[in-house]
Amino acid sequence: MDRSRVVPLLLGGLSFLSLLSLAGKLHPRPELSPGVGPFLFALTLGLAWLRVPLRRGGFTSLHFLGAVAAAYLFPPLEAALIAGLALPPAKPLRPERELFNRGQLALAGALASVGAGAPFPLSLLLPPVFYLSANLTLTALLFTLGLGKSLTEVRRNLAPFVLSYGALSPLALLLARVLEKAPLTGVPYLDALFVAVGGVYVYDLWRKTRRLEEAILAILETTVRLLEAKDPYTAHHSERVAAIALDIGREMGLSPGLLESLEAGARLHDVGKVAIPDTLLRKEGGLSPEEWAAMREHPVAGAKALAPVASLLGKEAVEIARHQHERWDGEGYPDGLRGERIPLLARIVAVADAYEAMTSDRPYRRALSPEEAARRIREGAGSQFDPEVAEAFLRAWKRGGAWVYKREFVWQTVERL
Repeated sequence: MDRSRVVPLLLGGLSFLSLLSLAGKLHPRPELSPGVGPFLFALTLGLAWLRVPLRRGGFTSLHFLGAVAAAYLFPPLEAALIAGLALPPAKPLRPERELFNRGQLALAGALASVGAGAPFPLSLLLPPVFYLSANLTLTALLFTLGLGKSLTEVRRNLAPFVLSYGALSPLALLLARVLEKAPLTGVPYLDALFVAVGGVYVYDLWRKTRRLEEAILAILETTVRLLEAKDPYTAHHSERVAAIALDIGREMGLSPGLLESLEAGARLHDVGKVAIPDTLLRKEGGLSPEEWAAMREHPVAGAKALAPVASLLGKEAVEIARHQHERWDGEGYPDGLRGERIPLLARIVAVADAYEAMTSDRPYRRALSPEEAARRIREGAGSQFDPEVAEAFLRAWKRGGAWVYKREFVWQTVERL
């Protein structure tokens, strides 16, 4: 069976079973105005609609604010109902994901309510800690067991929002207290809306941050495309390198998270060439020693360009940019790394880049045939290329694919635009 469907079912079911053991636990409940429960349910549902998609799958929302406030005010069962039910259905609707989402949030809400029953001051601190711990643990299990992502990928996906959730914790406590005492206007519902405005401001920051991330990545990819568009010989070079690298990665059994980093790094591996003069990039004759020294600086320039966005792309993408021209025998550049000291994804891109370059026309030579290029990759195994990567490339090459022939790949790429 598909583990992406089985794992959410199992985790969701276990969450609901665990909830049964907490349902009977009580903590002193404050005196509340009539209707606070339904109001908080509706407010939590409204906050849950304010969603921000996560870059590597899933989403985050302001549901946390209302759910933790409910934990301060209500016993575990009621807090679990608000946390688990005040959630809009995901689109497209998938029963196993609904069970997981609602089950893990209900369990997180119940645990947070148990924390609110602890002695002061732990009763203030434990609800958001228990809620986040349960939510993040179950989400990490889903990503790793169900979606095949590494813990590094999970951390990279969730880390930017954990601090924001921590900053929202005092706001959740404030929301609970104004619903209990209504110190501002004497009307708890109106006071609660004033507090919720702060949460909406956080949502706006999240949304703008995601848009900024997307804009930065788009600018980087556009820079590479413009660079390639200046020279008809290198048109669609990076897209083809990425396609080759992905097939090699799949042959080697890389995780989905590493494949994602591999694709990002392969698409941007030549971004450092923006620092190289056009006259040098398009020179038809051989390069002088000084020109060759300047050309060899582009991996370092590329790594420097990507370093500020390493948190978006992953450090592997920066490593690809810097180490794509290292050789297995240590004779490459810029650092002269040898063997497995060269990062794996950079070793993969080195093979993909070499094949793409050999099967493309250049001002100073005609393209090699795919068969000749594959033969040279085989001959370079153990000297220029990692033997394992070269073998994976040859298996992928024998399977065929649009990237095997440059003209076919470019044609299909243009058709998709």
